[in-house]
Amino acid sequence: MYSPSQASTRRWLRRAVIFLSVPLCCAAGSPQIPLALAEAIALAEQQSPELQARMAAREAAQLQVSPAGELPDPELIVAIDNVPSDGADAGSLSADFMTMRRVGWMQAFPRRAKRDARVALADADAALRRAEYRVEQLGLRESVARAWIASSTAEQRLLQLDALEPLLDAQIAAADAALAAGRGSVADGLNARLQRSALADRRIDAERELRLARAELERWLPDLGDRPLAAAPDFLALGDATNSLVDALPRHRGLLTLDAQQHQVDAALALAQAEKKLDWALEFSYADRGPAYSGMLSVGVRIGLPIRSRYRQDPLIASRRADQQRLQAERVSMLRAHAASVRALIADWESAGERVEHYQSRLLPLARDRVDAALAAYKGGQSSLAESIFALSDLIEQQLALIDRRLTLGLAWAHLNFAFSEED
Repeated sequence: MYSPSQASTRRWLRRAVIFLSVPLCCAAGSPQIPLALAEAIALAEQQSPELQARMAAREAAQLQVSPAGELPDPELIVAIDNVPSDGADAGSLSADFMTMRRVGWMQAFPRRAKRDARVALADADAALRRAEYRVEQLGLRESVARAWIASSTAEQRLLQLDALEPLLDAQIAAADAALAAGRGSVADGLNARLQRSALADRRIDAERELRLARAELERWLPDLGDRPLAAAPDFLALGDATNSLVDALPRHRGLLTLDAQQHQVDAALALAQAEKKLDWALEFSYADRGPAYSGMLSVGVRIGLPIRSRYRQDPLIASRRADQQRLQAERVSMLRAHAASVRALIADWESAGERVEHYQSRLLPLARDRVDAALAAYKGGQSSLAESIFALSDLIEQQLALIDRRLTLGLAWAHLNFAFSEED
């Protein structure tokens, strides 16, 4: 059972692929279409050299499956038998009637069990390459999502700071008006301007964070340029499906290659065991003894004798069994580690979601009301400008804290959304 987040991700990616397959005929100078997260992932997959390399390795391994079960190529036999080595006819090819020019054909017939085992091993190798491709793909999707979310968050942080500038300008205007009316002091105006300068400094830092985030996103999307980002998806889309994520741990991407390696070792063990079985080969040849003598036909059978299996096959079988035990232990350890990681991420995601909701519904409205009330009280001569500045500083911190909580929520969502394979 897949989580709603994974289903929604698949829908986004399908829409992005459809969108990218339609040519866009836009007039020069027309505004750029905002880049949605699903489209960013689809574009990154198309342009990723790492994914292309994994795809080529996957195709190469798959092409080796069918030949693994074929019979070996036949062998051509060309020989000269019974050439005199001494006496008057030494080295002659025609003096002695026993000298024969022989041509023949030999075909080996490995047992069906061996050929099936070789096919199974080749198929396991192909499955490992498919698993590596899938892990690379999921990792790419998460990396692009994290970069996109970081860029989107940096943009939101910058917009929030810009939105606070009019409030500080209003504080400065109120301080100047109070000073002109003889109610305020020069210090009030200086404090308001100092707060405005501090906001400008934070804006410079926010611009730097945005440039860094865009640079990371351009790592995956080299043609990004200055294209704007679309609205973020619903990072609360996991809903009540977090329990199913814990149940889906066997499909965690960190286990995909390990499971494929287990199948590979199982197939290698079966092949090592099959190597103890006897193989045989059929040989047919014709020998020409010259015009005075009749030709000779020969038919022979060759049978391999694995009489030294204790030195050859048995150690290989023991090695494959040891690999099985190693991989089983590694899988148990890795499953526990990923279970702890997923549960921690679910806790982070749930906590961040609750805090985002708390900030949006309670803390920020109260902080805004406090700023308005403090500024109105100052204008009415009922409080000091310091109280208004303190209220505005607290609002700024609350706004930035909300953006940080959204970033935590988005990054946890990205990891949980792309941590599991959608394929069995």
